[in-house]
Amino acid sequence: CRNGAGADGIRVRTSASTAEPGPGRIFDADTSTGWRHWDLEYIPQECRTYNICLRAVANNRNNLRHVPEPLRSGEILKEALTGRGVLHLLALVPQAAWTKELACHVLLHNAPNTRTWNRTVDNACQERIVQVILSFIPKRIRNAAFYLTLLQKQILPIATLQRLTPHGFRTR
Repeated sequence: CRNGAGADGIRVRTSASTAEPGPGRIFDADTSTGWRHWDLEYIPQECRTYNICLRAVANNRNNLRHVPEPLRSGEILKEALTGRGVLHLLALVPQAAWTKELACHVLLHNAPNTRTWNRTVDNACQERIVQVILSFIPKRIRNAAFYLTLLQKQILPIATLQRLTPHGFRTR
């Protein structure tokens, strides 16, 4: 990682000859011989920079488990938690990394949108998914303003929000 690392941290340990990939080349994102799998498990811990981790997670969200905890923030989390099927990754999000924006992002990408919610065969199952996501979001985020944002941005249907919003935050 120190030998041959570019300013962006992408080129890691290159061989003496750049014409052919050598055994010392872990990956080089800018060439056709670059490492295609981006599996962080095989990159030495000391070489896992923010940019390398971001690109690895963008390639495969399951790489989040190999991102060093201090780097699990911002765009890396947003990239890993975009799209459906991320419940198994929520436990990897450090409590301090949660923001209102990240929480809304996760709910937006994992709950059915308000137009299709009622067409879903099992609304109770979808509501349970939302409850699981909410259980990972720290209490400091889940305040009245958060639930109001979910309503204003139409991230969840009104009926679901009425059932899931704590009584202390409800108004008539």
